Amino acid sequence: MTDFADSSVPYDNRAGAAVYTPADTTTARILDARLADASVLLGALSVVTFWSFGVGILLGLGAIVAGGLATRVPDADRSDTIIGILTGAVGIAVGALFLAAT
Repeated sequence: MTDFADSSVPYDNRAGAAVYTPADTTTARILDARLADASVLLGALSVVTFWSFGVGILLGLGAIVAGGLATRVPDADRSDTIIGILTGAVGIAVGALFLAAT
Protein backbone atom coordinates (compact mmCIF):
# COMPACT_ATOMS: atom_id res chain seq x y z
CA MET A 1 0.00 0.00 0.00
CA THR A 2 1.33 3.41 -0.96
CA ASP A 3 0.33 6.66 0.74
CA PHE A 4 0.99 10.06 -0.77
CA ALA A 5 0.42 13.28 1.16
CA ASP A 6 1.35 15.48 -1.80
CA SER A 7 2.60 14.54 -5.21
CA SER A 8 5.34 17.19 -5.07
CA VAL A 9 6.81 15.89 -1.79
CA PRO A 10 8.25 12.36 -1.70
CA TYR A 11 6.71 10.09 0.91
CA ASP A 12 9.06 8.84 3.62
CA ASN A 13 8.10 5.44 5.01
CA ARG A 14 10.31 5.95 8.05
CA ALA A 15 8.55 9.16 9.14
CA GLY A 16 5.63 7.38 10.80
CA ALA A 17 2.32 9.22 11.10
CA ALA A 18 3.59 12.69 10.17
CA VAL A 19 2.09 13.81 6.89
CA TYR A 20 3.08 16.92 5.00
CA THR A 21 0.17 19.26 4.26
CA PRO A 22 0.90 22.44 2.31
CA ALA A 23 -0.41 25.73 3.65
CA ASP A 24 -3.58 27.02 2.01
CA THR A 25 -2.82 30.52 0.72
CA THR A 26 -5.74 30.84 -1.65
CA THR A 27 -8.01 32.44 0.97
CA ALA A 28 -5.45 35.14 1.76
CA ARG A 29 -4.95 35.88 -1.94
CA ILE A 30 -8.68 36.16 -2.56
CA LEU A 31 -9.10 38.56 0.36
CA ASP A 32 -6.14 40.65 -0.80
CA ALA A 33 -7.52 40.87 -4.33
CA ARG A 34 -10.90 42.02 -2.97
CA LEU A 35 -9.37 45.03 -1.23
CA ALA A 36 -9.64 47.03 -4.47
CA ASP A 37 -13.33 46.18 -4.73
CA ALA A 38 -13.86 47.14 -1.09
CA SER A 39 -12.13 50.44 -1.75
CA VAL A 40 -14.48 51.25 -4.63
CA LEU A 41 -17.52 50.24 -2.58
CA LEU A 42 -16.50 52.31 0.44
CA GLY A 43 -15.64 55.28 -1.77
CA ALA A 44 -19.00 55.18 -3.52
CA LEU A 45 -20.81 54.89 -0.20
CA SER A 46 -18.85 57.84 1.17
CA VAL A 47 -19.99 60.02 -1.73
CA VAL A 48 -23.60 58.90 -1.35
CA THR A 49 -23.71 59.34 2.45
CA PHE A 50 -21.89 62.69 2.67
CA TRP A 51 -25.01 64.29 4.20
CA SER A 52 -25.12 61.99 7.24
CA PHE A 53 -22.91 63.81 9.75
CA GLY A 54 -19.47 62.17 9.60
CA VAL A 55 -20.45 58.82 8.07
CA GLY A 56 -19.24 59.88 4.61
CA ILE A 57 -15.93 60.99 6.10
CA LEU A 58 -15.41 57.68 7.92
CA LEU A 59 -16.30 55.66 4.82
CA GLY A 60 -13.96 57.84 2.76
CA LEU A 61 -11.12 57.13 5.18
CA GLY A 62 -11.88 53.43 4.92
CA ALA A 63 -11.80 53.66 1.12
CA ILE A 64 -8.42 55.37 1.17
CA VAL A 65 -6.98 52.82 3.60
CA ALA A 66 -8.33 49.84 1.61
CA GLY A 67 -7.07 51.40 -1.63
CA GLY A 68 -3.65 51.99 -0.11
CA LEU A 69 -3.46 48.38 1.04
CA ALA A 70 -4.66 47.16 -2.34
CA THR A 71 -1.81 48.95 -4.12
CA ARG A 72 0.59 46.55 -2.39
CA VAL A 73 -1.21 43.46 -3.68
CA PRO A 74 0.11 42.23 -7.04
CA ASP A 75 -3.21 40.65 -8.11
CA ALA A 76 -5.36 43.72 -7.38
CA ASP A 77 -6.94 45.74 -10.17
CA ARG A 78 -5.07 49.06 -10.37
CA SER A 79 -7.96 51.01 -11.88
CA ASP A 80 -10.23 49.93 -9.02
CA THR A 81 -7.70 51.05 -6.42
CA ILE A 82 -7.32 54.47 -8.04
CA ILE A 83 -11.09 54.89 -8.37
CA GLY A 84 -11.56 53.84 -4.74
CA ILE A 85 -8.95 56.28 -3.45
CA LEU A 86 -10.34 59.14 -5.54
CA THR A 87 -13.97 58.55 -4.55
CA GLY A 88 -12.90 58.24 -0.92
CA ALA A 89 -11.14 61.62 -1.15
CA VAL A 90 -14.22 63.16 -2.80
CA GLY A 91 -16.44 61.70 -0.08
CA ILE A 92 -14.21 63.17 2.63
CA ALA A 93 -14.13 66.59 0.94
CA VAL A 94 -17.87 66.76 0.32
CA GLY A 95 -18.64 65.43 3.81
CA ALA A 96 -16.34 68.03 5.39
CA LEU A 97 -17.96 70.79 3.33
CA PHE A 98 -21.40 69.63 4.42
CA LEU A 99 -20.34 69.56 8.09
CA ALA A 100 -18.85 73.04 7.77
CA ALA A 101 -22.04 74.35 6.15
CA THR A 102 -24.26 72.99 8.89
